[in-house]
Amino acid sequence: MIPTPYSNPPPDYSDIASKRMNQFLNLMDRFDSLSWKTIKNIITVGVWDKKEQRRLFILMQNKIATGKEPKDVEGLETSLRDAVPASFHIAERTGGLSGIGSMVFDTESGYDDYKFCNPDILIMNFDEGSFGRISGPPRKGKTNTGCKLIERWIAKGNLCFTNIYLKKKIEGISYVNDARGLLTQMANTDKGFIFVYDEGQASGYSTQTATSLESRYTDNLFRVIGKMMGNVLYIDQIEWKAPNVIKEWSMTKIKITDEKGILLVELGEPNKYTGFIKNFPKTTLPFVTRDIASFDMNVNVERMFQMISGKPDEAKDIMLKFLDTPESIPAKRVKSTKPDKFKLGTSF
Repeated sequence: MIPTPYSNPPPDYSDIASKRMNQFLNLMDRFDSLSWKTIKNIITVGVWDKKEQRRLFILMQNKIATGKEPKDVEGLETSLRDAVPASFHIAERTGGLSGIGSMVFDTESGYDDYKFCNPDILIMNFDEGSFGRISGPPRKGKTNTGCKLIERWIAKGNLCFTNIYLKKKIEGISYVNDARGLLTQMANTDKGFIFVYDEGQASGYSTQTATSLESRYTDNLFRVIGKMMGNVLYIDQIEWKAPNVIKEWSMTKIKITDEKGILLVELGEPNKYTGFIKNFPKTTLPFVTRDIASFDMNVNVERMFQMISGKPDEAKDIMLKFLDTPESIPAKRVKSTKPDKFKLGTSF
């Protein structure tokens, strides 16, 4: 018997298609942490419309040239979410099972497992005058990651000053929640140190008010910490809201993803590395999860650094003496006496 075209049911690709689509959606759920390498792979295997594929490749090349990250490109996420599902229909129609099977978005197989990584990977690029940052969604492990970095740092015999509050005293770690305390610690040590500044926006720094005394002093403080054998790790949710010196000069960039235990680590010179790390462990440091980190910029650092300029051998003594003077207190901003024209009840 010669089979008719309808003798056998059409092949069912729904299972493999569903798995591939779930891979894609899981990947897009962490779009803010994706690198251009991953975007390139998504376009290559997931966008089958050649015209749209060429457009996205050109867009990618142009944005890379301007130094933008994928998450900063307006419309890119929407374009990918639109183009890839449409490609499933093209793949099924033209390539069948092999076509859909080629649409692989499971990047986790390329993740590095932390237990096989150098445990010092997060501190490799901190030496003297180095900057780093940790960013990511709220309550996804930023402070835990910072504490894990601190663990490795103090294990090398270094010091850490931080506004992360710990339940008990740990040797090598000093809690500081204002500039006066930090500068006093800096002036009283000859060891290399790192200042870990948690919740920068909540602590008072703001790019929107970067010309205010507090924000200007914070930016200047970071710039000169390196002169005192120090390093800075800045922790906050949104990386582009960090102080300019952190955005421009960080050689250690850590992005926390929405998935538990997965980080994107980008190291610049001298130890270059870019990759996702999975199974990142919990810290042993007893930090208080629900503590609201704060840092008071209560020192006129601009005046202080004017006084120590040109006197490197006396700098620490000058700092300590300056901190005991009224001149060390920042000038208070004069409250405007002009009426608020937007105040309720005001006529225009």
